[in-house]
Amino acid sequence: MAATVRERPVAPPPPSPTASPPPAPPESRISRALEAGAELSVVLLTATAAISLLRLFTDGSFLDRVLLAALAAHALAWAARRMRLGLGGATLLSAVGLLLFVAWAVEPHTLSAGLPLAKTWHTMSTDLRNAVDRFNTVVPPTPVTRGFVLASVLATWVCAFLADTAAFRLAATFEAVIPSFTMFLFGSVLAYNRNRLALSALYLASVLLFVLFLSVARRAETDNWLAGRRAPGSRALLGKGLAVGAIAVLVAVVAGPDLPGAGSAPVFNWRAKDNGPSSRTTISPLVDIRSRLVDQSDNELFTVQSSSPAYWRITALDKFDGRIWSSVGTYKPAGGSLPTGVRSRAPANTVTQRYAITGLSSIWLPAAFRPTHLDGIKNVRYDPESSSLLTDADTSNGLTYRVESALAQLTPQELGTAPPVLPQSIIDRYLSLPEDFPSSVAHLAIQVTQGATTPYAKAIALQNYLRTNYRYDLNVPPGHGNDALQRFLFVTKRGYCEQFAGSYAAMARAVNLPSRVAVGFTPGEQAADGTYRVLNRHAHAWPEVYLSGYGWVAFEPTPGRGAPEDQSYTGVVPMPSEGVSPPPAVATPETPTTTGAGAGPSPSQRTATTNPVRAKPTHGTSAWLKALLLLAVLVVIAGGAVVVTTGRRRRAFNRRRSGATGADARTLVAWEEAEEALTLAGYPRRRAETPAEYARRVPGPAAISPGPMGSLAEATAAAAYSAAGIGADGVAAATDAADQVRDQLAARATRTERLRWAMGFKTVRPPESAARIHAVETLVPPK
Repeated sequence: MAATVRERPVAPPPPSPTASPPPAPPESRISRALEAGAELSVVLLTATAAISLLRLFTDGSFLDRVLLAALAAHALAWAARRMRLGLGGATLLSAVGLLLFVAWAVEPHTLSAGLPLAKTWHTMSTDLRNAVDRFNTVVPPTPVTRGFVLASVLATWVCAFLADTAAFRLAATFEAVIPSFTMFLFGSVLAYNRNRLALSALYLASVLLFVLFLSVARRAETDNWLAGRRAPGSRALLGKGLAVGAIAVLVAVVAGPDLPGAGSAPVFNWRAKDNGPSSRTTISPLVDIRSRLVDQSDNELFTVQSSSPAYWRITALDKFDGRIWSSVGTYKPAGGSLPTGVRSRAPANTVTQRYAITGLSSIWLPAAFRPTHLDGIKNVRYDPESSSLLTDADTSNGLTYRVESALAQLTPQELGTAPPVLPQSIIDRYLSLPEDFPSSVAHLAIQVTQGATTPYAKAIALQNYLRTNYRYDLNVPPGHGNDALQRFLFVTKRGYCEQFAGSYAAMARAVNLPSRVAVGFTPGEQAADGTYRVLNRHAHAWPEVYLSGYGWVAFEPTPGRGAPEDQSYTGVVPMPSEGVSPPPAVATPETPTTTGAGAGPSPSQRTATTNPVRAKPTHGTSAWLKALLLLAVLVVIAGGAVVVTTGRRRRAFNRRRSGATGADARTLVAWEEAEEALTLAGYPRRRAETPAEYARRVPGPAAISPGPMGSLAEATAAAAYSAAGIGADGVAAATDAADQVRDQLAARATRTERLRWAMGFKTVRPPESAARIHAVETLVPPK
């Protein structure tokens, strides 16, 4: 009998340390491709949210820096994950990158030898404060300013970092969408009628693409695919998902606006704030005019036939909080003779005006100061304190009415006799300044009026100082708060009526002159028939000073402007005719006007218009205390969320244990607890793995003892597949092994990781490279 001798198989030599790693298997390549797709889609998500900010501005000059900020923020977040930095390290890296990006991309003019030093940080702080002040006073679309660009860059960067953290560190898909959605919603709320459909479709498409790529990438990592089917399966999911997403976006864009009720009034109109049946909320018409000045400066607002030219006045602003001028007033129904607020002993000429409002788009009604009689119109209210008229209608467009006004005939000799004695009501309301009012501005006002011996002399001194030492210039940053005052008075010495009127009124109060800012329009263009045609570019602001015995007296500190009836006491030549005038005063005091209910009439007789942003009181809670209170509220809310979430998970944990009645069920529950803890720690079981294979693989990467996992896997196999099941001792051993796994994971975790696990947030760890996996499987083959 012949014997066949077989050669003993030769074991493959171990891989050389210097040998190049084998090529990655197709499964690893598709996983990396899906991960890259998910990372690119989250970048696209942030970018589309940033693009939606286009609705807030008149042009897209800010967009390049905002999109570059989104790319840089995501790149740093990606690098932090690749360097295996923790959340704290990634946050620090991103914060440093943000500061450098802002310095180099937004504030490059402040760098010293290419480095951001003290000047850069000071300019950033100033620009942000200016942006906050400006935000409170403008209506989109607004011109792009450096402060708005800075704020947009900061918001985009933070959104990008939060989205990356939620998507790739916490494996929280829904939470990753929230930051960009918040920014998109911000733009939609403030500019809801501009490019709404196109930008909404773009953002919706980016959200669906991100959710699709991230979901498929996670499924490819964990799901049980047959050999060689992971790549085709993932491609099939992507293809079908893209098709469904495209159909969803198309249906939303095409059919959404035509659905029943899409164009109806909202059930709850959150935009229409209302303080009750006798209250009314509005934005100053000058805020609206400011936006029209940018795009439509030649649009007609109203026409007026008048027996004499005058400044067509809207209202007066009497409260200054260091950021904006605003006002509060009590409005009563008006018609016929109008009540007199502050009387003047000076003789007056009666000027009759007939108005036709065409495009003012406001509830305010212009009239020369001081209106005494109104007819030809119904449903109008009047505040005698500010001499302001407003209509009960939604807009004044299309209204016509007749007004008689008493224009005081004032002389320097009469005004020079006005005593410095003031009524207490005037002192309380028209001399207050904010606690943080710049002392440098007050000292300048004292210096300018040092030689003046009467209130009128002080008022003239302030007017002439501003007209002589400062230049009219539209190309300056807007604003009239404390920072803007200092910049205007001591740095640029250039501005337009907003800065001139605001500075004058604030300086007047610093030298005990009761003052306020009047807003309205210059006379406008006079036609051949004598009608004055008032356009957006005729918007104007000027100060009024209270002089005892003569009431409110207008002054004109803005160069190139002059009221027709005031030359006798201001010495300012009236503004020349439109054909030979200097560049028109198109600047608008961007001040929200607050007219609120005050003491006096019953609620049924009052109409209140309130500031869109509540003005800071002169004496009240400091900004720091408010910030601390807000922080405390946020901490309480966050703590409550943590307590509720962890409590809910603990109750679910106890219910699962108590619900397992048999020995086999309790063993399987123990396995589920151990696997859940490992998954939260970032070491999930692959769907292709059996419990025994998982128990052999995971202790090394997770840095736990292999014994408890091995015994738990054996008990799980017996409970799941053995006909005899498992005994009571086996149940106790399995439960103890699961507790050991959880305790070992918790012992090596940081406090932050334990908190995240308690709330159910997973730790996402980068997958091992294909070469390392191949080497491990070659050197340590499975038993």
